[in-house]
Amino acid sequence: MAKPFSKVRSAAIDGRAHNPFYKKVQLKKLHDKLVDSATEIQKAIADDTGHRPAEVKAEYWLAMRCVTETYKSIDPEQHLKDEYAIARSKDARDAREPVGIVVIEPTLHTFTFSLLCALGPALAAGNCIIVQVEQTMLKTPRLVLEIIECALDNDIVYVTSKPVTSADIGHRHVRVLQNGSSSEEPPLDNHLVSRSEGRVVAVVERDADLQAAADALVRARFGLRGKSPYAPDVVLVNEWVKKDFLSAVVQCSIQFMTEAGNDAAAPRGKSGKMFLDEVTKEGLSRIVSSGEYGMVVDIEDR
Repeated sequence: MAKPFSKVRSAAIDGRAHNPFYKKVQLKKLHDKLVDSATEIQKAIADDTGHRPAEVKAEYWLAMRCVTETYKSIDPEQHLKDEYAIARSKDARDAREPVGIVVIEPTLHTFTFSLLCALGPALAAGNCIIVQVEQTMLKTPRLVLEIIECALDNDIVYVTSKPVTSADIGHRHVRVLQNGSSSEEPPLDNHLVSRSEGRVVAVVERDADLQAAADALVRARFGLRGKSPYAPDVVLVNEWVKKDFLSAVVQCSIQFMTEAGNDAAAPRGKSGKMFLDEVTKEGLSRIVSSGEYGMVVDIEDR
């Protein structure tokens, strides 16, 4: 058994994180550290990604909301009632046992939110945490991981940049793979795998709220500089509402296509112009709307 994980393994075996009061204390400490470092975290995100200020604040807010809601979900009184249900001759039908150890491989995209939305619930469920993150020159992962290591007891959390195998852990565990699965060690059925390389398809039916659909899809596609792995790659629209939907999309996308948001945003450049020339060939498609930083294209022949 590898020494680096001995403390986490021991804590998982003796159920260190099972106590609801202990979990609430740990999450409170994490929340306070994140609040104290709010300015530094948002600056690091902005420097690493070049996202708009509103998008940076949104990521930080969503991460903080996740920690807060996870904290509120822990009810010590209910936990005690469930634990001693048998003493009252009642079945504890909702009783759940933690897995033991959760190995999180966070994605670098929206790193702060991606990591905390997995770490918070894993800790609230009574598990110990191993964070496996690749070495990078980005500021955000280094800062956020330092905050987590400082806030949480080192018996229940461990951060490593080296691949973690089942033999190294030596205890029952589950993996949260936000970068897809590894070919060397295929994930088990109970592992959580995010296949971000897959195509994302959105469907707009004829009974949809077209304005709301257009607003949501445009923000998903153009937001975060268009680099989100979960942004829609293809939008399939019912032909009965196609015209009205395209009109709504144009209205919603004008701001994104004409404003860079900050100095880090890049215009389409030569590759964008080449694509623009290609799609305008006869029979391929037509350009519905175009700006310096993007365009809306109606594909008629793929």
